[in-house]
Amino acid sequence: MYLKVVILPRLSSFGPCIGTAYGISYRALQEMLAERGALLYSLIETCKLNGVDPDRYLRHVLDAIADWPVNRVSALLPWRITLPVE
Repeated sequence: MYLKVVILPRLSSFGPCIGTAYGISYRALQEMLAERGALLYSLIETCKLNGVDPDRYLRHVLDAIADWPVNRVSALLPWRITLPVE
């Protein structure tokens, strides 16, 4: 399921409104955001372990992913990518 969520500065105070606006419970929204956060933190730490600057990596991947062929997504992984020189 694809869900676009706007992150507000104090999500906890707006939780019930956001959850009901999208037709899901606040608890489900919290779990989804926690999973996304864990994925992002894991990706950043993987970059660090492979000697890749996480900021440059994320900028490059977010710029390139829209036009990237689906069958070559594995080439964007932190341990396979060669970042362009800025």
